[in-house]
Amino acid sequence: RTDLLFLFLIAIFIFGSFRERYEFQITFFNGIRESLLTVFLLFIPYYVLSRGVRGSDMVNSVVKGLVLTGTFIAVFAFVEAILKWKIYTELGGHLGAFTAGSIHNLHEIRYGLLRVAVSLTHPITLGFYLSFIFGLVVYLLRIEKASKLGYLLFYGLFSGAMYLTVSRGA
Repeated sequence: RTDLLFLFLIAIFIFGSFRERYEFQITFFNGIRESLLTVFLLFIPYYVLSRGVRGSDMVNSVVKGLVLTGTFIAVFAFVEAILKWKIYTELGGHLGAFTAGSIHNLHEIRYGLLRVAVSLTHPITLGFYLSFIFGLVVYLLRIEKASKLGYLLFYGLFSGAMYLTVSRGA
């Protein structure tokens, strides 16, 4: 029953792929492209998670993986701030992967701080991502019964990285 509701949701998104938007004029091939992206971004993760993750141990291992990745990104945010060098944005700009809008915020400074973005190309996106991972960190620290030092390190790391985005969203 849940699968049918989810398939109905995907059908609504696919139907919306063929409507006209303010950004660009819709074509048949753009609609097909958007439909395929919807399937790849929604259906495949749903199918894998609903069929593959069974039990709280597997959920906790997925959370640990997400927290590990978030921790690496948070540490790299400090590296970007200390070196005042947005390596991912600069490299992506040189490779032609990002548009001029991303290059525009290459050295964006607010309140005297470089607005770090790490690999997420914009500080607001990084702030949102770190906020989400911070919730998982709180969950994981309680499940693992971490020490006070663990709480202090993770809270400090994620709070500091979110502050370095200088984003209202974080």
